[in-house]
Amino acid sequence: MAALRTKNDLNQDFLHYFLLIQDHYWSRVSSGSTYKSITKTNLKNLKVPVPPPKEQEKTVEKLDKIREKVNNMWDGFKRRKEILEILPKAVLDKAFTGELVEA
Repeated sequence: MAALRTKNDLNQDFLHYFLLIQDHYWSRVSSGSTYKSITKTNLKNLKVPVPPPKEQEKTVEKLDKIREKVNNMWDGFKRRKEILEILPKAVLDKAFTGELVEA
């Protein structure tokens, strides 16, 4: 595990998002049989684009908003999944207790 320090002209959140989308690079350079790891050299060789600070801030703001929306959608999906798992049990319970039969 390593800590990454950024220079003054690189927003840490911008770097974080950039590193998250580098799957193709990480899969190409990572090594190890028990668990995959990357080296300090791998990190140094990665070319990180450094747009002007204002552009980095705008990009981070947009990605934060998108991430929030995705997280909200995921939370909604998990709640619906929980309901769908409980619902059949509740219906069967009512069926076997006679509550589903109309009078």
